[in-house]
Amino acid sequence: MKRRMLWVGFAGILLIIALLINPRDIYYSLKAENEIMSIVKSGGLQRIVGCEGAEVKEIRYLGGNIYLLALDDEVFLIRKEKKDRFHVRYEIYHYEVCLDRIS
Repeated sequence: MKRRMLWVGFAGILLIIALLINPRDIYYSLKAENEIMSIVKSGGLQRIVGCEGAEVKEIRYLGGNIYLLALDDEVFLIRKEKKDRFHVRYEIYHYEVCLDRIS
């Protein structure tokens, strides 16, 4: 009886952990990294934003088909919009915010 309760408790803990870690976000994060890296490697993005030879520091899926791309000195937001089944359009936004300076 104790052994069965131990297995039920263990299964319950695993279920709670599985619910806390959202596999959908992990999937979209990995997919986003592959999509954005393919754009960066093609050179099209670097020609547009003027960051030739910049190294990618971070790619993160923010949700709602919006991705954050951090290069050496610049940070960009990339919005992915599907036109139809075969065509995808990417909108690139420069992300630069200075809230205030306190001295």
